[in-house]
Amino acid sequence: MQSALLLIALGFGFKIFAEASSNNKKYVKRLGQFVGIVIMVTSFVGTLCAVSCAVQYGKGYPMGKGWMGSGKMCPITGATEQAKK
Repeated sequence: MQSALLLIALGFGFKIFAEASSNNKKYVKRLGQFVGIVIMVTSFVGTLCAVSCAVQYGKGYPMGKGWMGSGKMCPITGATEQAKK
């Protein structure tokens, strides 16, 4: 679910970038391109993190105690390293 939302954000970032590129005003064009690039990079990195956590920790494992006592916890899915074992 989170990966799908991040991919939608990636598409909106590209849409903002493309629409800003067609603008004739110099500062509006640069600002729109900058905002579009920031959205695209952020959502792409978030997608990579979500996929990495899903592959590393898997889905369907029981939840552990979290980062306070049982080891590392994936920030996206919430799965713990102990649940992986």
